[in-house]
Amino acid sequence: MKGYELYSWQTRGQWYFSLIVGTNREKSYHEITSRKVRVKGIERLKKRLDQLPRGEEINWSTHRKWTAELLPQAIANEIVAYCQRQGLILRLI
Repeated sequence: MKGYELYSWQTRGQWYFSLIVGTNREKSYHEITSRKVRVKGIERLKKRLDQLPRGEEINWSTHRKWTAELLPQAIANEIVAYCQRQGLILRLI
């Protein structure tokens, strides 16, 4: 797998995101939620996305594996639009 993997979940009313280099294996909960890779809030996610080159591929796991909460549609739309403006290829999986 090439590109990056994006994960999102909610804890104590705050949305967190992890942007991890893509691999051919499933990530553990610890890998995804580690302080080393997670960011709190959409603005910090955008700063991470800004570091990627145009044309980079991102697979966003939208499965409810890590949380019972679905990301609000307005936030999801904002992230999708931001990636488009940055020239990033975002796929919902």
